[in-house]
Amino acid sequence: MSRKSKRKEQQVIENRRSKKLLKTVLAPLLLLLSIPALVFGVHLVKQAPKKTTKESQPTQLVIKEKKYAEVSSWSELVEALSNTHISEIDLKKDIKFPQTEEELTTENRITVQKEKIFHFDKTKKKQQRRSILLLNFPEKSFDRSVVIQGEGKSIDLGKVELNLPAGLELDFKDVVLLRAYHY
Repeated sequence: MSRKSKRKEQQVIENRRSKKLLKTVLAPLLLLLSIPALVFGVHLVKQAPKKTTKESQPTQLVIKEKKYAEVSSWSELVEALSNTHISEIDLKKDIKFPQTEEELTTENRITVQKEKIFHFDKTKKKQQRRSILLLNFPEKSFDRSVVIQGEGKSIDLGKVELNLPAGLELDFKDVVLLRAYHY
């Protein structure tokens, strides 16, 4: 007998042994293991509470990875920035910041300071001192990045400057930031 034929005969014998092993040992073992799983699964289905939903109840979708806020005014924008759980802000319309201290202070979320800055006036070709309103957020743990999506909307700051707390990073996507230099 040649080596090739001996090798083929040995392979045939090994294949028969493995098939026999599967039929005699592994098949009954799998069957035994599946019975408790089937019994336990039926038991869990019987104990599961029945879900009853009324058609009047709206379905709520909870997303835990990111918290979204839709804003349409400057006060809602400041409130969303103050909320440490919000990671994405969607602008629903153009936002214009008020230009007086009284209108800017809202619900103790921010403080307003009047400051003078140097501004170069191109028409007069000289530097002038102009007043701005500086918005300060109260000290909190702001270590996070916030994405502000505008879909082409604008935020008109006018003569308002945002003094962002350390750790708060704003990433503007498709937002036009407007600044009025004619204080």
